[in-house]
Amino acid sequence: MQPEDVAASIVCGPDVPAHIEGFRPFAEAGFRHVALAQVGGDTQPEFLEYAAHELIPALREAYGKAEEPVIRRR
Repeated sequence: MQPEDVAASIVCGPDVPAHIEGFRPFAEAGFRHVALAQVGGDTQPEFLEYAAHELIPALREAYGKAEEPVIRRR
């Protein structure tokens, strides 16, 4: 498997609607918690800002808020 194959099979990048659709099968299967990961330490601060201000609010709007997150954001 090549890096391009992995990138084609998972949602990457800042496209919020693409992430919403990528999570849909998991939400429909009943998952209430997900793990978000950023690969590449040089962009970690930007990812955390994006996740906090754009991605997580959009996921909550689309699928609801989990009652008790496993890891709480401070």
